[in-house]
Amino acid sequence: MSFYMGPEFTFLTKAHVKYDDANIEQAAKTDFEALGFGSYRDIYRKNMITFVLGFGPNFSITDYLKINSTFRFSIGLSDAENKSATTSSGLNYWDTYGIGGDNRESALNFTGGFNLGISYILEL
Repeated sequence: MSFYMGPEFTFLTKAHVKYDDANIEQAAKTDFEALGFGSYRDIYRKNMITFVLGFGPNFSITDYLKINSTFRFSIGLSDAENKSATTSSGLNYWDTYGIGGDNRESALNFTGGFNLGISYILEL
């Protein structure tokens, strides 16, 4: 059985907004750029700290070959949205689109998954 928990440091590398309708997607992108926002990445935090918890059984196939399995969960400890994102002219993204600004509730990132791995032990 394995168990782990602790902090994880995450970094945003890019952000993309996807719509079901290509015309709406293009209109939203044009509007976003026309207001002076550089990238969707600007409206989210560049880095965050998350709390991670993982646990699961490990199985020995032979003395040297192991199967590792864990359920892994993480939750952000701070808001993923950059509520102070503004253009060079001072427009706030969240206020501009009427979706709450500083009064908007926190957007906490949560992920969960299952990891499966194989380990081979080398004797040196």
